[in-house]
Amino acid sequence: MKIGQRVRDNFDLYQRCFETFWTGGTTRPALPEVPVDDPREPSSALEAFAALDSCGERLPCFEPDLLAEVMAGKGDLNLNIRMWAEGVRNGLFTIDEFSHDLTWLPKWVWKAVENQARKTK
Repeated sequence: MKIGQRVRDNFDLYQRCFETFWTGGTTRPALPEVPVDDPREPSSALEAFAALDSCGERLPCFEPDLLAEVMAGKGDLNLNIRMWAEGVRNGLFTIDEFSHDLTWLPKWVWKAVENQARKTK
């Protein structure tokens, strides 16, 4: 499976988001369901993420914990985008003030916060 740089970058981003934002305590994130008797050769977490994220295909994975963390990190980032947008919408802070401490996040995240903040007032 050919995996593009954007997918690799998102994989790394979501893994870092899991490490930074995970609030589930000691509860491990849920693994994507894959049939136990799946005859396909197990994939890496990156390959399984690419298939799941791009077309919803669940592949057997020999790094299930890493895959679960990356998927949880994606969810964490989406939740934070919504919360940050609400804070911007309610005038608690500006995107510039908030993004100052999170310079490692790509620009598209702050654009998503901006777009989400504009959706409803």
